Amino acid sequence: MKYRPEIDGLRAIAVLIVLIFHLNSNFLPAGFIGVDIFFVISGYLITSIITKSIEKGGFDYKTFYTQRIKRLLPLFFAVVLFTLLVGYFILLPADYGGLGSNIIASNVFLANVRYALKANYFEADHPLLHFWSLAVEEQFYFIMPTLLVVINRNFKKYLIPILLILIVCSLGLAEWMSGHEKYSKYSYFLLPTRAWELLLGCL
Repeated sequence: MKYRPEIDGLRAIAVLIVLIFHLNSNFLPAGFIGVDIFFVISGYLITSIITKSIEKGGFDYKTFYTQRIKRLLPLFFAVVLFTLLVGYFILLPADYGGLGSNIIASNVFLANVRYALKANYFEADHPLLHFWSLAVEEQFYFIMPTLLVVINRNFKKYLIPILLILIVCSLGLAEWMSGHEKYSKYSYFLLPTRAWELLLGCL
């Protein structure tokens, strides 16, 4: 895929506003929107890769996932190892044990599910909390290639309506769950209620 410098610029803005928000939410109360921007960008980039592969004669799952592994896992494991090392010296034993459990969940791309079962984002206190968004993206990577391949083979002329229906359903579910305190944390962390952002990028 051709390098898009403006996308890197948008990423930089997204990272900056998230960092400002975490530094002090009063500085930029809506800074969490940086995560939403990231999801839209990710949806766009991944869909571009998938559709170009399909157009060239067929989607190659092995090549796609090999590229994802090479791009994501080296830095992922570097962060995990660094956190384990530093955590050994600064975390209490119970917290260090919790770190191990969260690393296991992160390794199988279920960190978002684990955090959703424990607390909402603003109550959680964990050095690898940011891995929840990576888990959402990885889950999307497992589903989207097959979805696009099936649509391309059988329902190609309905691609846009199908995406629009999925976006509306995901957004509607997110809005409904966010309006109920019991379900709001699930709405924040899980793929079905985040998919509309990724699908906007796809669209």
